[in-house]
Amino acid sequence: MILEAIYNGDFYPRETVVPKSEKYRNALRACEKIMNQLAQRLTKEDYDLVETLLDQSSIVQCEESECHFKVGFSAGLLVQQEAEKQVKSNKQNNKAKAAEASERKPLPLFIISPIREVEKFTSAGLLALVFISSIDWNFSGKS
Repeated sequence: MILEAIYNGDFYPRETVVPKSEKYRNALRACEKIMNQLAQRLTKEDYDLVETLLDQSSIVQCEESECHFKVGFSAGLLVQQEAEKQVKSNKQNNKAKAAEASERKPLPLFIISPIREVEKFTSAGLLALVFISSIDWNFSGKS
């Protein structure tokens, strides 16, 4: 497991992971070819200088890679945290909406949908429905 390898100090992706793309392999072969040409053309001192340049360039690239890894990994964790907060927030909102809906008292059927219910009424019931519909249902005591 990855956690055990990290804990035991056996996790070295920088040293063990090698890109497998064709682009990487082509670039590596081109570098080897150029280095061989430089070894033949340059003096020993100049070739040593080129090797020193490549060593320093490698250090720079490794440092850049480490920074990019840290930023990318941190961004991934932030995305995960944000997603978890969103899911938790959605669950809380859904619970609140459900609780709110369960607290609402249903209105009488004749107020909700009088038109659908008209067919069920007799003429006397229809008159009662018209009368009920004309009532001001403001219960606050204010007209």
